[in-house]
Amino acid sequence: MKGGKKLTSLQLFTLFILIINAFYKDIFSNLGMAIFITVIFIISYFLLGFEKERFNNKKKNVRILLILTLSLLTIKYGLGIITGYLYSPYNRTFIGIIRNTFPIAYLLIVSEFLRYNFTTKGKFINHILTVVIFTLVYLNITTNLIGLTSLKQIVILVTTDILVTLFENIALTFISKKFGYSGSLTYTLIMNLYIYIIPIFPNFGEYLEAAIMIAFPIILYLFANYILTDFFKEKIDIRVKNTGAKLIRLIIIIFIIILVSLNSGIFRYWIAVVASGSMEPTIKVGDVIYIDKSYKKNIEKIKEQDVIVFKMNGNIYCHRVIKINQNNGKILLVTKGDRKGQSIDNWTVTGEELVGRVEFKIKYIGLPSIWLKNAIER
Repeated sequence: MKGGKKLTSLQLFTLFILIINAFYKDIFSNLGMAIFITVIFIISYFLLGFEKERFNNKKKNVRILLILTLSLLTIKYGLGIITGYLYSPYNRTFIGIIRNTFPIAYLLIVSEFLRYNFTTKGKFINHILTVVIFTLVYLNITTNLIGLTSLKQIVILVTTDILVTLFENIALTFISKKFGYSGSLTYTLIMNLYIYIIPIFPNFGEYLEAAIMIAFPIILYLFANYILTDFFKEKIDIRVKNTGAKLIRLIIIIFIIILVSLNSGIFRYWIAVVASGSMEPTIKVGDVIYIDKSYKKNIEKIKEQDVIVFKMNGNIYCHRVIKINQNNGKILLVTKGDRKGQSIDNWTVTGEELVGRVEFKIKYIGLPSIWLKNAIER
């Protein structure tokens, strides 16, 4: 059997198993899927061989794709200034991060090796099959397709999951074909693993998140193709040097804009460094708190045990609401710090004093600003 027929046969077999798993009987766990893709890759290696990446300026290609991917991720977090952020529910201890990311990272690495082998050995029809295969691989892991029972569920799945996965795999297949598995791995590892490492993520909602994640891999490919294609042979060296420096500066500028915007208080959300120990052990000195200011105009939504930030006598406090009173229809919040032995505050907080409700904290990252402030005051 010739190479082209071997590849097509292997792809059709893989597709057949994935379709059965998706729509008939759930055979694979996440580990099982990783093992299955590994077996398919090993079979492809013995049937077709495996070509090493033979691209000119491979390191330069990976560097530019890395910068582009980080730029897109930074822009995504920048947009969160408008929509707000959510606290990551994942365990971010060293062991927790390893447990969460290792199985996914392994599957992504093996998948991109297999994608690369499929795209370098195949023709256009094999590229189409590659896209369909890896779309199903992702859907098999994230979605129970067998459990779909209504048209509404199907529509939601198509718009928020299938289209995102499909466009991502189209872009990754083109990237793998043009820039090798290093290029596609760079994007897919960052975009699939950051949520397990970074403590917050933008609160876009399902549909806006889907639109962004459809656009990003396409933008990545178009920019990478423009910057790195051999069509611009005469100017490529100058362009790559300048572009790399510009993109790094862009990431830094966007990051600074995010920090300044969140600290300035001009948006709905505000971050602040805690300089007092009155909320220990819940919130410690040097922790950064993320505050939703919309509660100032909706003080009635504040509940007992919420942690709030308020201004009183020219100072800013972060304390817990322990009781809610009313006087002539006006809501009065009774507050107290969490530190052992802390007494109830000798004031009540109204809508005028309220800054907002604390949504979550990020440990320790505000400590450098505390140290700098102490050093200056000395």
